[in-house]
Amino acid sequence: MILEHELFPHEFKFSSKKPIVNLQTPKRIVMLMQQHTGALAQPTVKAGDTVIKGQVIGDSPGYVFAPIHSSISGKVKSISPWLHPILGREIESIIIEADGSADEIRLKPLNYPITPDEIRQRARDAGLVGQGGAAFPTHVKLNPTKPIEYAIINGAECEPYLTVDHRQMLENPKKLISGLRLIMSAVGAKKGLIAIEDNKKDAITLLKVLVREFPDIRVFVLPSKYPQGAEKVMIKTIIGKEVPRGGLPQDVGVVVINVSTAISLAEAVFEGKILTEKVITISGDAISEPANVKVHLGTIVKDVIENTVEFANGYSRFIMGGPMTGFSQATLDVPIIKGTSGLLFLRKTRIQETAECIRCGRCIQNCPLRLMPAYITSSTKLGEYSRAEFYGASDCFECGRCSYVCPANIPLVHYVKVAKTELFKMKKTGSKS
Repeated sequence: MILEHELFPHEFKFSSKKPIVNLQTPKRIVMLMQQHTGALAQPTVKAGDTVIKGQVIGDSPGYVFAPIHSSISGKVKSISPWLHPILGREIESIIIEADGSADEIRLKPLNYPITPDEIRQRARDAGLVGQGGAAFPTHVKLNPTKPIEYAIINGAECEPYLTVDHRQMLENPKKLISGLRLIMSAVGAKKGLIAIEDNKKDAITLLKVLVREFPDIRVFVLPSKYPQGAEKVMIKTIIGKEVPRGGLPQDVGVVVINVSTAISLAEAVFEGKILTEKVITISGDAISEPANVKVHLGTIVKDVIENTVEFANGYSRFIMGGPMTGFSQATLDVPIIKGTSGLLFLRKTRIQETAECIRCGRCIQNCPLRLMPAYITSSTKLGEYSRAEFYGASDCFECGRCSYVCPANIPLVHYVKVAKTELFKMKKTGSKS
């Protein structure tokens, strides 16, 4: 059951008025072979090979998979382990040094009429995944096994600080609508919705004008609250239906796609562009000038900020993503990947000690899905992962509301992540806890 309890963290949208700036080609990239949900990529090149921007360098026969492409032209320096910013462990990676070439591989542009299969194949060939953070392969999402009534563009962007989707809607609105039309065609949806929180009035006004010529598409204005951008919460708000426990949006006739993903789909279909760059927000109270930048995938964070960021105050925390769902990093030596949405630099804040759970129930009251974070945590601490699953660990979409409201400062989402990891291992090995 979706909980209607409301939460309004500070928005801190400092970069909402900052146009997207293209960053220069980096001298080196590190392409991790794990950048999305699904199969691990296997290198298709070797050390010493020369590659071209847009060339496939990591592939797999798996269905739930998206190819990895080089984001620059250059030479493969090595294939070696590199720290993954989300998984927290080293992953096989391809390190490429730029050679200054402007060569780029593009796919052959398509024109209408375009079949659903062609759209799905193009999404896979271009390496598209969800760019809102989940990084689920787009071609799989565009191939539902159940009838779809609504195709929804997720323009909520409820995460504090991040403004990528807001700027994309303002700067690429026609591509966004083209992407939505392609999505509707691929999944057979009769209705298209662009869902935007009401704090983005300029984007709402612009898109309402542009969709007038499409009777099957409209803009849906969402109330600004957290986590309005979560698929299940958004679906409940818009169509009044709840995705069943363990289910998917398609179970209630819906497909939800991120703004940047829809724009990338339009570019892949009509321009032949492969996903080699993405837009991210750089923000936080430790920097002088927040920004929205388009960066090459695989660029090391240290190189991204070198000529882009001026620190007003020394930062004490670097988060990849937003403050609610992002991942704190111990180093700047991590690469931008397909699911990266932002780089957040925060000043030193008072460290709050973690205390024992006081059974106040606030985590349960604030969970959008009415899960039981405190019980998931206690079960995980005891190694009772099957019990953690009973309390809903696998259904959690890690919005962070429970940790945000916990008076004992318990990192509840951390324990959910641990439980999910262990449950995945158990499923693979057939073991029980």
